[in-house]
Amino acid sequence: MDIDPTVSLAFTIEANPGSYALLLGAGVSYGTVSTAWEILSRLVERLAAAQGVTTEDPMAWYETTYAIAPNYSDVLAALSPSAAGRVGLLRPFFEGSPAIEGGAEVEAPQPTEGHRAIARLMKAGLIKVVVTTNFDRLLEQALVTIGVAPTVLSTPSAMAGALPLHQQTACIIKIHGDYLDPSFLNTGDELATYDTAVSGLVGHVLDDYGLVVCGWSAKWDTALRHELEVHNARRYTNYWVEPSELSDAAARLTQLRNATMIAKTSSVFFSELGNSVLSIQGTNRPHPLSIGVAVATAKRFITGNDRVALHDLLAGAFNETAGQVDGPTLATSAARNWNDGVVLVDSAMSMPMALVATVARWGGANDELWVKRLVEMSSQPAMGGLTDALNLSYYPATLVLYTAGLGMVLDSRLVELENILRTTTPIHTSNKPGPFCSELSAVRALSFMGSEKDASQHVFDLIAPIVSAQLLVSDESVREAFDRLELLMVLIGVYSRSNPELEIRFTSPGIIRRVGNMYAGVARPVSDLEALRVGGVHPWIALGLFNGDQEKFEEMLGMFNSAFATRSMYPGNY
Repeated sequence: MDIDPTVSLAFTIEANPGSYALLLGAGVSYGTVSTAWEILSRLVERLAAAQGVTTEDPMAWYETTYAIAPNYSDVLAALSPSAAGRVGLLRPFFEGSPAIEGGAEVEAPQPTEGHRAIARLMKAGLIKVVVTTNFDRLLEQALVTIGVAPTVLSTPSAMAGALPLHQQTACIIKIHGDYLDPSFLNTGDELATYDTAVSGLVGHVLDDYGLVVCGWSAKWDTALRHELEVHNARRYTNYWVEPSELSDAAARLTQLRNATMIAKTSSVFFSELGNSVLSIQGTNRPHPLSIGVAVATAKRFITGNDRVALHDLLAGAFNETAGQVDGPTLATSAARNWNDGVVLVDSAMSMPMALVATVARWGGANDELWVKRLVEMSSQPAMGGLTDALNLSYYPATLVLYTAGLGMVLDSRLVELENILRTTTPIHTSNKPGPFCSELSAVRALSFMGSEKDASQHVFDLIAPIVSAQLLVSDESVREAFDRLELLMVLIGVYSRSNPELEIRFTSPGIIRRVGNMYAGVARPVSDLEALRVGGVHPWIALGLFNGDQEKFEEMLGMFNSAFATRSMYPGNY
């Protein structure tokens, strides 16, 4: 049976996190950082200009003038004999440069999709060690963007004094150094041999880890070729990723190491690898029994007033989702496959949702434990991209809010729930914040579905079984609580529109069209609550919701009923 080797690798690293290391070459940064040939062309052009020569073919000029073809190592060494001098010479190629004397501005290079996909794999703990010949900082930049501070070893002394690799969580070994360090290796002579500390650490990686080679031609790095020839344990299958024909040196190494060839670009390969792992993890939803044990443990901590233990239980459940459901990861990967992102979140969040529902219903004094996490999850960094992809980055926080809201409605804690729904979160496209009831609504998080009904139905279908099973309440009670939660969210949104300091963008709940939610043109939760009026006073006003402002409440309830009856309730239609 033929299986895509990318899929085979995905199964291996998902089952054995941290078992593989990456060896990355210049091809991973191709298209964003200049290649050695491109740098060589620019340097030769500058050399010609410095001698008063204007030519359309600097490379031919060099060969004619010096009777030898230009060589990257030779030209670089000639222009700047010292390593320290080469730092300034090469800096603009890695950091960009402002326009000078009418010239064009050179933008700072940005991480490729390959860098970002590798960063996500590292954040999830699936890849922990990366060896690279590159001395740019694009991978470090991609990691920092998603909240990972890598350990970077770029000098022999740093490598000699580093913690053992098995204690590292995100380690980048820059065997040729960093472009800001004058000791980086770049010329042919410098690449011929390694310092003992570098050689030892590279050998350790090659002996103890499976290896994925990507973007490395093997042409110029004599010392690294030697290390791969000597250290050939083959503990795991080796993979060599290269979209075009291999160099002779690379072909010899793949044969020696019996490596599996994958003809893909780095960005395509690592993105597909990450998506394959996510799909595999999506099938590994926690067993209901393990969720039940966790919920029982939470109840015991609540009953025993053990706040510290309850905090640790919740924190552990959320931390288990690290690298899978964080906003930037979803925003950057969602556009390729919406459903994969949703499946991943649904699977990863099942345990946190069950615990949050439990604490929200039974542990009122402990609301701060999950509300603090909700605030963190809703505070996304400013990002660019497709609107639907950015919206999906809020989906994990939306699930937490809805699950907690269900628990609070079931316990009749509506006043506390109203306060939480009014909590605001920054909106990067506005100088005003937006309340949770709007920013974390299902219709916003799942906007790619194009249907408020489908968005609400999906969240209900996911949450209802968890809440019913773990809080031991009937399906009908959960359905009623969910309806009332969404009604409360939209009415708070409508009510908040009169506040000039708030931005209300998403006030269209799926209860408008969710199956069975309409009786003679009236929303089911509205009619259910109408039956509970006493002396004409709505039960929510009697509880003190909406500041007890009966007149204002009746006005916005009338607006809701009118929009619902005409099925025209979309954001901005109030």
